[in-house]
Amino acid sequence: MIDRTRRPRSGRRRCCMYRSVGQESMAHKDRDTLRELPAFKRKLHGWARDRLQRDNPGYVQAFSQRFAETGDLSGAIEDTRSLLGAPPAWYELLTAMAETEMVLDQLGRAIWFLATAPAAEADQLSDPGAWAVYHLDHWMFEAYALMEAMNKLIKRTVRHLVRPHNAQWRDVEKRLVAGLNKKKNDVAKVRDALAHGAGSGVTGIADERLWEPYLVLGFTREGEVGVVEARYQSIHRQGYQQRWYEGLRGGTASVIATMEDAFTDLSREAFGNP
Repeated sequence: MIDRTRRPRSGRRRCCMYRSVGQESMAHKDRDTLRELPAFKRKLHGWARDRLQRDNPGYVQAFSQRFAETGDLSGAIEDTRSLLGAPPAWYELLTAMAETEMVLDQLGRAIWFLATAPAAEADQLSDPGAWAVYHLDHWMFEAYALMEAMNKLIKRTVRHLVRPHNAQWRDVEKRLVAGLNKKKNDVAKVRDALAHGAGSGVTGIADERLWEPYLVLGFTREGEVGVVEARYQSIHRQGYQQRWYEGLRGGTASVIATMEDAFTDLSREAFGNP
């Protein structure tokens, strides 16, 4: 378990590993603009707490008392674990919520890293081209994964919270998922557009007709500059990292806007108007 009393270790700040490649990164703010998620999570956790209190009041009382007496979270968890039965059905719903939050955070971090470059230090990664490609790939993966996680959360929420009181729950689920699938297709289009010509894959070498000069210069021979290294150098020299960052900032904002609408609609269907 996490020791909540532990202080962070002193030493060199992590930000010293990076430097800006252009405008100040706004990615950390992009992650904070999803305002409907915290409100939805609050309602969801409240609903789950009510079920826990209803279904296992003995555990709630024993755990609360043990933790109040000792202040030891890990100890209280272990001491009362035997009072827990099989995981309740709503476990899958809370897990889907946590997964969505985690992937959203990783998406924001991917674009933040894309807005920076590694410091040229001997003990740190110092190839800015490789850095840019890695985090571009990471953004693409996380953006798609976020749509998948949100899809799962919608379906589980509808089946746990909408189906019991709405005979048209299948129509609700279909409508919410349809909007998300449209954005998933949009993410795929953004991915393809960014990858074309100077993307993270090797197809850009063929698209830009670089095999001929690479062969003439010996980039494919053992002991000479490698094709991969040359590609990274080209990406860095032509400023693709900044272009990718600017494009993905817009893509991130669009993804978040879609999720904002989905959480608003999902909350209304699951919990009613506030």
